[in-house]
Amino acid sequence: MKKLAQKIAVFIGLVILLFGFNYLYNSWAIKKPYDLGNCQNLIIGDSRVMTALNPELIPFSVNTAQNSESYFISYHKLKSLLATNTDVSNVILGFSYPSLSAYLDGIYDGDMATGDIMNRIYPIVQPTDFGNIPFDLEKYRLVWFRNMLVYPHNNHHKYVGGFESLEPNLANTDLMGIVNRHYYNKEGNFVGTSATCKAYLDSIIALTTSKNIDLYLINIPLQKEYTKKVPKEIVHYFEEVKKEVVLKGVHVLDYGSLPFVDKDFKDHNHLSKYGAAKISEIVKKDLLTSDIELR
Repeated sequence: MKKLAQKIAVFIGLVILLFGFNYLYNSWAIKKPYDLGNCQNLIIGDSRVMTALNPELIPFSVNTAQNSESYFISYHKLKSLLATNTDVSNVILGFSYPSLSAYLDGIYDGDMATGDIMNRIYPIVQPTDFGNIPFDLEKYRLVWFRNMLVYPHNNHHKYVGGFESLEPNLANTDLMGIVNRHYYNKEGNFVGTSATCKAYLDSIIALTTSKNIDLYLINIPLQKEYTKKVPKEIVHYFEEVKKEVVLKGVHVLDYGSLPFVDKDFKDHNHLSKYGAAKISEIVKKDLLTSDIELR
């Protein structure tokens, strides 16, 4: 019995040593800044931006957008990336109807995206950063434990996404499924607009202004049947916010009314590779004519 206890004690000691080594290594690795290279135009936002703006077609640009990226996440991502990537002179941020919906307030707790989000943001978002935003602390801690203690690695920058080229697949997508996720709860009630999203959009504006970085909000085209289903309250709020940010000196590239055809869409709210090629060329042209230097 004594030998068994000794073996258990040795095993526990080895585990503690292993966890300690992994923690020290990961604490060093997580502090390594993410290098955007000679990026002057930082593209950031949710999946609509991720599938729309091809940095190969927009000189000196890097697309870091990801699925389910709210302004809360974009703000913390920008804080991290802009701290060390001083060549960035322009930030191009997604700005669409879903960007201001209160459904985004619930993606950190019990949502189908929660696990993936926590696995991406643990290096740049601390539990205290959530404030009054509901979030799954247990899942956050589990992700932190796995990434910081279980094994040593250098992959702590999963919060940086990239452009994804998609094939058209509009005919096989569920329009109402997408609309319901963006604007209605499980009981079918309208979720409303998000004060949290607006607050973090304001924080992004303040951050870029403090660093003398030009902020461009970009409204990616949505398929016309989806647009018809967007609640009027969201449309009205979107227009109000657009007017407000323009008064703050923010540039708005609103491509919502461009006549894109069905082939240009992967589904009702994401562009296909054909739509992405079109919008990327348009953005490149508009940036050039807006006195943004693409060296």
